[in-house]
Amino acid sequence: MLDFYTWTRDSALTAKMLIDTFIAGDTSLREQIEDYISAEAILQTVANPSGDLTDGSNLGEPKFEVNSTAFTGPWGRPQRDGPALRATALIAYSRWLLLNGDKNNVSSKIWPIISNDLSYVGQYWNQTGFDLWEEVDGSSFFTLAVQHRALVEGQAFAERIGKTCTACKTQAPEVLCFLQTFWNGAFVTSNINDQSGRNGRDANSILGSIHTFDPEAGCDDLTFQPCSSRALANHKAVTDSFRSLYAVNSDRAQGAAVAVGRYAEDVYFGGNPWCVDMSEALPAANLYQVLNYACSSGTALRRCLSDQPDRFSSHRRHIPPFLPRPRPVGSNRQLPCILGGLRQYHLSHSEVCRRLCQHRSAIHACRWQLCRTVLSRGWPSTLCRRFNVV
Repeated sequence: MLDFYTWTRDSALTAKMLIDTFIAGDTSLREQIEDYISAEAILQTVANPSGDLTDGSNLGEPKFEVNSTAFTGPWGRPQRDGPALRATALIAYSRWLLLNGDKNNVSSKIWPIISNDLSYVGQYWNQTGFDLWEEVDGSSFFTLAVQHRALVEGQAFAERIGKTCTACKTQAPEVLCFLQTFWNGAFVTSNINDQSGRNGRDANSILGSIHTFDPEAGCDDLTFQPCSSRALANHKAVTDSFRSLYAVNSDRAQGAAVAVGRYAEDVYFGGNPWCVDMSEALPAANLYQVLNYACSSGTALRRCLSDQPDRFSSHRRHIPPFLPRPRPVGSNRQLPCILGGLRQYHLSHSEVCRRLCQHRSAIHACRWQLCRTVLSRGWPSTLCRRFNVV
């Protein structure tokens, strides 16, 4: 018999994807989003092995039974990323509601959930907990990164609706300061204050950059934005740690894309590459965000790479020449640049298309059949003409 649970972190990440897709135009998802909000309001009140709502400690509980009762078995708890991710998802949805005249729903139903989560982050961010892999008890880069994002967005959102988030204003700078301690000068040490004995190179850190990506932040090192020198150097360090580890990578030249796992010391299911989540999707998503910024801002990333050769030399071969004029984020005119960049990352035409079709800022109202038809006819000029990008 199989057991089923709902994880605060995983539910929030899924909800954020649904919310992004809904905002992009898929209105059929609204009922599911509202159901998620109602369920999370209930779960926030459930006492569990992590604590109860009197001090907010129950919000660090990683998972619940699907009937909204507490899971009381042994587990790696608390996990402190869930409340931050949930707050980020609900803030995104609430912004849309405000733009569409539904302030009452935001203030009466959604803000109390967000407020609880932000208070939890502000109170507990400096305490250790288990990482997103549910294995290491310490301070996790991914957790701190998404907590900082939640506090920053929470402060701006609270001001917008006339609410107060004291924890956001006072603790966001402290979290950002602490986040810098994960950088060792060469890569992100994904877990600190722990006893794991690992080398620190972990997909945890790449996911941290992916889930705190802000197109308006540029290549900010402090927040480890995907196109920052730190994030790119870390991307290479994490990827390179798997080059000699897996037999499947034995024929891959230095600098070529390789299959990756979670971390080199992993033993779960034999410690093999995580084909769906890690082998291509995670590194490609990280590089997509780099390309998205470069294309939308008109940044000549090759010039940036040549200006800082020691930091970026390993990435130069993966970055194509970019369009010289600024392009607005979300414009179809970004496509030649973004698609060309991902093509350099050894993704097949169909795989590039499948992933971009799921990203609202790449192709609006795109469907798989259309993508497959277009891409089967040529690369990339036919695609450009089909979407009126040249």
